[in-house]
Amino acid sequence: LKGLGLAHKSEAGAVRVGITNADELTTAANQMPKEINEFLIEQTVTNIVAEVLVSVRRDAPVGWLITLGAGGIYTELWRDTVCLLAPSSDVEIKQALQKLRIAPLLNGFRGKPAADVDSLVDLIQKLIDAALKNELVEVELNPVLVTTNSAVAVDALMIAETR
Repeated sequence: LKGLGLAHKSEAGAVRVGITNADELTTAANQMPKEINEFLIEQTVTNIVAEVLVSVRRDAPVGWLITLGAGGIYTELWRDTVCLLAPSSDVEIKQALQKLRIAPLLNGFRGKPAADVDSLVDLIQKLIDAALKNELVEVELNPVLVTTNSAVAVDALMIAETR
């Protein structure tokens, strides 16, 4: 369960996981901050290998800037990001991901399975395409949960150009 309308939902107590029935859902919703009046119920993602930040932003002097990094609660904690210009090839994106401190997790760390990096790269390319085609100022997915067989964006922030 996720309360809508906040940028940092975890810090505000607006995220609950592990809900298994309607009573738990009602209790969790009632325990959310009072200013939240819209909720989103999401299916739990399992077999998570890593949480990744993916951002595409229009930067006036440079063009379209892609930022990749450690996602979720680790975004501010580790400040582990790399930037590249859009458009970028799949190879360039994979090389950028390997520069992150979370690269060992993506590759399979200490006998754990590797992440589905191909699905992550596909998601990144689709996000770049959507940002460029829709004239967005910025779009950020954080986190993208990368599993052994998928990449799922569970939160997004989009800023459109004002006209």
